[in-house]
Amino acid sequence: MVLIDGFNVLSGSIDSSAGTGFITLTPWDERTTPELQIDAIIQSINVQGQRLTDANVVAFNIPGIPGLGTVGGFDFRLQDYLSADLNTFVSYSGQLIAEANKDPRIAMAYTTYAPNYPMLEIEVDRKKAAALGITISELHSTIQAYFGSVYVNDFSKYGKVYKVFIQAEKNFRSEAADIEKLFVKNYKGNMVPLSTLVKVRFTTGPQNITHYNMYRSITINGNAAPGYSSGQAIAAMGEISSRVLPPNKTYGFDWSGMSYQELLAGNMTIYVFTFAIIAVYLFLCAQFESWVLPVMILLPVPLVMMGALVGQLLTGIENNLFAQVGLILLIGMSTKNAILIVEFCKEQRESGLSVIDSALSAARLRFRPIMMTIISFLLGTLPLALATGAGAMSMKSIGVVIVGGMIAATFVSTLLVPVIYVLLETLREKFVSVEEEVRNREMI
Repeated sequence: MVLIDGFNVLSGSIDSSAGTGFITLTPWDERTTPELQIDAIIQSINVQGQRLTDANVVAFNIPGIPGLGTVGGFDFRLQDYLSADLNTFVSYSGQLIAEANKDPRIAMAYTTYAPNYPMLEIEVDRKKAAALGITISELHSTIQAYFGSVYVNDFSKYGKVYKVFIQAEKNFRSEAADIEKLFVKNYKGNMVPLSTLVKVRFTTGPQNITHYNMYRSITINGNAAPGYSSGQAIAAMGEISSRVLPPNKTYGFDWSGMSYQELLAGNMTIYVFTFAIIAVYLFLCAQFESWVLPVMILLPVPLVMMGALVGQLLTGIENNLFAQVGLILLIGMSTKNAILIVEFCKEQRESGLSVIDSALSAARLRFRPIMMTIISFLLGTLPLALATGAGAMSMKSIGVVIVGGMIAATFVSTLLVPVIYVLLETLREKFVSVEEEVRNREMI
């Protein structure tokens, strides 16, 4: 574990009352038990951290895409549009967090923002400083040089360039009373003690005031509860905000990091699936020279999708991007198997067989190639569904979807497609003559 004192990783700021630790896990092969998996480790640390009264301890995973946010989960930014009273602003953030932790869709919500950091306030007697011939900039520079640091110059040694900073020794800048030991030079060159010009008192206030989109903001992070997606957690925060925040639009919220990208992308999955179905349908229309036969091929697709979703449900895998890629792949695979039957049914029907005989003949003759296709594809994707080790979730997501869908396609392609062909072809031939279609094609 690597510890960094005085750094707040959530706000990205220097914070003397904060610390950040980066935990390096042991190799995957050595963490075989459930309690040594990343989610269990994070939960264990958070449970132990809640028992502490002197500090707020929160453990979180790294973001899914490096560079998009600081931590995993959602990144909620509460905004104060009018820069009103800070305590009121903080109270609304506390109410949001309390309501979010009660929502079953959210596992945990938290913030590191606090308005009550202990600090020292230095009050300068400007009139007295002017009377003694001391400029405010000179006074501030003196305090900065001794208690903070001031860059002086560079020097070269051993072929390298080093920067020079001046600062008082630690023993002379550790107490608030140490400021009374300092002197500042006036315009006459006389040294004037700072104790006659400044008053130091203890107070509380925010360590830093962050802004997002130019508005004063408080960052609230959190994670979706097990069994819920990130989109549901984002929707839950939106619903909670509409209940908690006042209706006069003085406060609002926005999203950042992965949450912002997720909302920016929108529900593109629906459009992608719709486009895939339309593209496949148009290609099949061109292949069969018919508007009805492709419908026979595409009707079993939803049932194949149901098989994939059942596989996800049984294994507890989220419907992530990899799973959605697998679902799109299933559209092509399920239609491929249906084409093997419908195309042969069409040929048999045009050769003079009845609709039912054409379907039975196609189901019998195409059973072997369909099963060979399904079994070979299942054997090829089964290692993905059974993958283990680091990064296995991406492989399992696409593997489980394909295996579940292809198992469903086994029954759909061999049993359902012939039935659909009989029903739709019988209905189609009430309006279209097959013999006339064949004659027209031969004339062309």
